[in-house]
Amino acid sequence: MKKIYGLIVLMAGLTTLFSCSDSDTSTGYNLNGVKVVSANTSLEAAGGDATVEVSMPITGAYAADSWLTVSVDASSNKVVATSTANDSRESRSTTVVVKASDTDSTIVNVSQLGLVFNYQAGNINVGTEGGTFSKYVKSNVPLTVMKAPDWVDAKIDNDSVRVTVNQSEPTDTRMGFVVFGNGEYKDSIKVSQISFDNSVM
Repeated sequence: MKKIYGLIVLMAGLTTLFSCSDSDTSTGYNLNGVKVVSANTSLEAAGGDATVEVSMPITGAYAADSWLTVSVDASSNKVVATSTANDSRESRSTTVVVKASDTDSTIVNVSQLGLVFNYQAGNINVGTEGGTFSKYVKSNVPLTVMKAPDWVDAKIDNDSVRVTVNQSEPTDTRMGFVVFGNGEYKDSIKVSQISFDNSVM
């Protein structure tokens, strides 16, 4: 009878021990786990900053890929991840690991859009009087004018290429190209200036 009673007591003790261990593990995770408070992790193709704020002081952070650099503002529990321009038409993504200790961390996904560059607004034909024309360019990255004839003034104006053709002599006929784009992606506008009176004759 004593042996049976002792066995019952032993089993009861094991049940209590298992229950306490499970409870401690669950409580520890809830109290100590790193949680994301806020995140802005979608980047434009031109580049910029992604920010992540977590619930605990940060001891370190790093990105899985080299196109994203990470800095830590420990005073505000924030991580700032900075990217350069994405020169590819393909979007890309990576992960940022934010650590509060050797055992407490969280992983956040950061994505960046691919480059968009498309021109379909056509060429410019103008008489000797010249004029100003605005040609729309579909793009999500900054553009620059790379080349233009010396009798043409061309500049980027928001989402368009603004082309001003100077007045020419009544008998002049000339043609040139305004080249614009971003990096290896470029297009051109053919600018033709002629005397329509002379062309009819």
